[in-house]
Amino acid sequence: MARSGSFAPIAAGQERDGRRAAAPRVSVIVPVYNGAATIAGTLRSVLAQTFGDFEVLVVDDGSTDGSGAIAQALAADLGAGDRLRVLHQANGGQAIARNHGMAAARGEFFAFIDADDWWTPDKLAAQVAALDAHPAAALAYSWTVLVNGDRQPLGGRVEAPFSGAVHGLLLVTDFISSGSNPLVRRGAIARVGGFDPALIPSEDWDLWLRIAAAFDLICVPQPHILYRQRPASSSDDVWRQERVSRTILNRELGREPGRDRLRPHRRLIFANRYKYLLFKALDAPPTPRRGWTALRFLGIILWGDRGLLRQGHKILLLLLRIALTALLPSPLARAAIAIVPPLSRIHTFPLNHTKIPRLHPPPTP
Repeated sequence: MARSGSFAPIAAGQERDGRRAAAPRVSVIVPVYNGAATIAGTLRSVLAQTFGDFEVLVVDDGSTDGSGAIAQALAADLGAGDRLRVLHQANGGQAIARNHGMAAARGEFFAFIDADDWWTPDKLAAQVAALDAHPAAALAYSWTVLVNGDRQPLGGRVEAPFSGAVHGLLLVTDFISSGSNPLVRRGAIARVGGFDPALIPSEDWDLWLRIAAAFDLICVPQPHILYRQRPASSSDDVWRQERVSRTILNRELGREPGRDRLRPHRRLIFANRYKYLLFKALDAPPTPRRGWTALRFLGIILWGDRGLLRQGHKILLLLLRIALTALLPSPLARAAIAIVPPLSRIHTFPLNHTKIPRLHPPPTP
């Protein structure tokens, strides 16, 4: 039985309502929920692509701020009404919105971009060329620049060099980094399935892993994605994200034929994921529950990556940040952290020390 909101594959150029349209090579899928403040900037970056053979499907996920109407009006203003469609659905979340977009798409390739990120103008051209040059690859990804709301770099970049059979490496660290990055072959999605709504908020990493288990990936070593960074909110559910992450990790670590190859690195793989979870726990406004959760996360990290203990002074600062978060009321914790400048960003330190083990090549079929 298909999951709610699952992707139902449609052949490129398939007839709809008795009509058959020439299929574009790329379908760009843009889920949006109450993104009125950012959707226009995102769509401008898509419509400015130097590669021209694409359609855009904006999936309005039950917005109440007119996001869909803004997208439609922008397309009309830019003369792009023939290539941009707005689909509407009741609010169901990003995974279901992306699946809705894929089910309505006509392209040979799928690209995704969140409604508050941007692409450089050559993003699609470079990724299409990479997949054309590597027919065995099912997914192309580029490098990512972390930016603020004014598109100014924040000093962080994700620049992984991995291509080929990279399932194990993608399990070690999510080097694709965001759902706004990959270009994926339609046939790969039809084979492995779409985004799983049960695995929100890590449904994109889950899908990339399922693709990487069945196909090669290809790296495009150029920064094409401007990934907007927002402070976490108190409503961000890091506990759900932990449960989902463990579900994905345990499933993928048990997958054949890589199970024996990955087993020696199990603790480090979990530690790397918990570095990200620790960052999410402490990036939100401080609460005692988040503090105690962060302490537990740090224990799992040090259990799997004891090399971090060599950074003793940073571990002590991190423990101080955790203690203030766990033991003080939220307003006092926030004020105390602000008094000591190094504490404000110390939770990024484990994330910046992601350790990549030496993996043996996967067995040849």
